Amino acid sequence: MNAGVFDMKKEKTDVFFLILFLTVLAHLTYVFVMKELAYQFSDYNGHVYVYLPNFLKRDTLLDAWKMVPYCAYHAVTLFFYKLALIPLDVSAAYAAILFAMFSYLAFYWILQRFSVTAKLENGSFKNMALAFCLCIVQPLNGYWMDAAPYSMNPLYNPTYMCARGFSILCFFLICDIFGRQKNENYRGYFFRVEEGLTKHYVLLGILLFFSAMAKPTFAEMLIPAVAFTMLAEWIFRIFRKNGTAKPYFQHCLFMLLCALPTLLYIFLQFAAYFLFGGSYGDGGSLTITKFLEVWCVYSQNVVLALALSLAFPLFMILLDPASFLTSEAGRLSLACLLISFLEAAFLGESGPKLLHFDFIWPLMSAMLLLFTVSTLRLLSLESHRAATLSRRILLGIAWFLFALHALAGLQILL
Repeated sequence: MNAGVFDMKKEKTDVFFLILFLTVLAHLTYVFVMKELAYQFSDYNGHVYVYLPNFLKRDTLLDAWKMVPYCAYHAVTLFFYKLALIPLDVSAAYAAILFAMFSYLAFYWILQRFSVTAKLENGSFKNMALAFCLCIVQPLNGYWMDAAPYSMNPLYNPTYMCARGFSILCFFLICDIFGRQKNENYRGYFFRVEEGLTKHYVLLGILLFFSAMAKPTFAEMLIPAVAFTMLAEWIFRIFRKNGTAKPYFQHCLFMLLCALPTLLYIFLQFAAYFLFGGSYGDGGSLTITKFLEVWCVYSQNVVLALALSLAFPLFMILLDPASFLTSEAGRLSLACLLISFLEAAFLGESGPKLLHFDFIWPLMSAMLLLFTVSTLRLLSLESHRAATLSRRILLGIAWFLFALHALAGLQILL
């Protein structure tokens, strides 16, 4: 009886703190978006006061879609504006709040599921706090540095923030699917894949498609990374000659089917973007650039920029490299980072759009994935490894770096 009462009180406490974190995040997001809207050259200002009015002026939905083919954020903003009759600036803030809270709940779900499945000692409050931090973490930087690091959480861009929650769930669902494909007894850390993969393939297709509706850049990075990872695994199985290559190839085909609707939608987006002028005209086309040609326009030291963006994950890789090379999440996150870096280093748009550096967006998504995987690994190390003095010092440094990234985010929001 006493245990039941205690569990009930704990559940009520968890709900209270969950609502508290969501409320704080909502308030910070609202204040930040309203400030951004007031700045003429901000992304929020452009999407809300330039794209949306042009969107509404189009004669047909098809013409409007060609204007903004990545339209999830705009659609939700229009819902508040047209149907709920809320002023446009407040509607834009409400849409941003909705997607920010969705991202927070996605992070919390991943952390909580991992903690329960891996039997970690950290409680739900810690996971709530970490989920909040993952929503706001930013690169380390100083005004005296000329590195210009890019953010894994570009709070100023509404379409990226709209896609973020879908991307997190999509990535960790793939990790569990990979585990189940290789071992029928695998039960899943984040999703219950032990019952079979059919419904999870469907869920993956839906999440990936919605992420592309919000912003295609995550899928532009993830799909090649998954293809690269699965192709390497398939070739490895062929050389082992143990009879597993053919069944695994069927899994590759299933994953391709999951990606086909998204690939088709991205193709249509690129057609609207490059052939019909997209959201801001100027023509242009996809082009291959010199190595880091566009990046070096904005950063005098790309290596330092990456180190500042990924200080915490890089430290975790140095601390426990084996886990990043053996775990599904670790390998896939590194593959995502590699693919997205190559996209940022070699891809661009011709003409005036070259300096927009739109192919840095996939790398931002990859950095957030690596950041999240590193957080999970740190929680696991903290719970399962022997607490020697040297180990405690190293884990303390890792938490210190994590806190610095989170404080950098708070500095932007406050």
